[in-house]
Amino acid sequence: ASDSSTGPATAQDAPLRMSQTALLAARGIHAFGGLSQQETDSVMELYKNFEERDPLAHYVGENLIKTADAYDVNLVACIPDQAMWIKDFRTPRLFLESYKDSSEVKTESGWMIARPAWPERSRKIHADRNSIKEVLTLQSKSGYLGLVSRAALAMRNPMGLYNGLIVSMSRSLVPSIFGKSLSAAEASWQLMRLFGELNGRQQQTALGGGRLPLTELGSGAMSVVGEMAYGKDTNLREGMGSGSDDSLSLADYVKRQSGLENRESAESTVVYGSGFDSKGYIQVDIGESLSFQADSGEPGFADRFGRSSLDELAMYLHMAESVRGTELGGRFPNLDKVFVGSRQEVRFVFQLTAGHHFVSVLSEDTYAAGSASILVTQLPSDVSSKLESRRKEFQLVSVVMQMLTRGEGGLSILPPSN
Repeated sequence: ASDSSTGPATAQDAPLRMSQTALLAARGIHAFGGLSQQETDSVMELYKNFEERDPLAHYVGENLIKTADAYDVNLVACIPDQAMWIKDFRTPRLFLESYKDSSEVKTESGWMIARPAWPERSRKIHADRNSIKEVLTLQSKSGYLGLVSRAALAMRNPMGLYNGLIVSMSRSLVPSIFGKSLSAAEASWQLMRLFGELNGRQQQTALGGGRLPLTELGSGAMSVVGEMAYGKDTNLREGMGSGSDDSLSLADYVKRQSGLENRESAESTVVYGSGFDSKGYIQVDIGESLSFQADSGEPGFADRFGRSSLDELAMYLHMAESVRGTELGGRFPNLDKVFVGSRQEVRFVFQLTAGHHFVSVLSEDTYAAGSASILVTQLPSDVSSKLESRRKEFQLVSVVMQMLTRGEGGLSILPPSN
């Protein structure tokens, strides 16, 4: 039998020597935008051809085989998508420790057996390989994913936000997967899933700023709406409650809050067991604005900054100016140049019952291929004027907050000091 304490230490602690293909595959996932265009194209080709070799086989699978060789054991492994997070490839021993973050590994009787640590979860979040191929193919051709393509990816990968392969690709190969930025991904993923569940006519209605009656949505779309409104694990059936507010079904609670439970039974309005009014609808409004992306020599800064609205750009400029010369200044590099694109905001208003609605917004940013960045000081006069106005407003708010915290002007939000 062999285990982590018996194999030849020199083999287990010697540097892992990856093939050129594996190195390229690893860099493509973990370079966070630091690849040349030629390298990016090569990595996309690797991950697109999943029929020949699964994405997990490139550097994760290759290193797992070499690790088993270092321990002088045979290998049987089922590799989960979460293994894409592995970053430590220095030695077989360190790689194995990193691999155990997503898998259970047992070594006994000359065999290394590796299986997902959470099998059911791994099955649920496993990325649909065909959808990955379609995304990479479109990215290679056009350099950007539109809303329809992103929605199709989200619909076929409901838990894509938790998938190591999809999130890793969004950071380096296909930054437009999550639209505005990765930080906004959680809010937009469900909306993209919902949009993907709409039929072609409904999608056109939505993009045209129309209204979608809930009664006309398919079961898949209604399932996403229910998840957005009440949570993924809520079981919404009539008659769940036993009388107290704590045990009311959410449908009963919605009826109580909206007054529907007191309506005459002769009225045509009914409330479904899932808490939706038969007269409920989704109103979609479309807005257009500018989008800004940083052009900076600071490593990784453009990825952190993401794609921002005029308000967000104004806030950043204000923050950078206010901390300049302080120990926090390094966190806000100078932002002298930006790429300017357009942003379409699709605003969904979910009117579930007469007294219950919520709003969620999906952003779609578009930048012209090959466009050059411009100096912030050379933005068009109307844009520059709005930007400066908003920056001054943020500055004023900061001054007022400072006054309040110091108790100046007779106002204070803090107790007096002793």
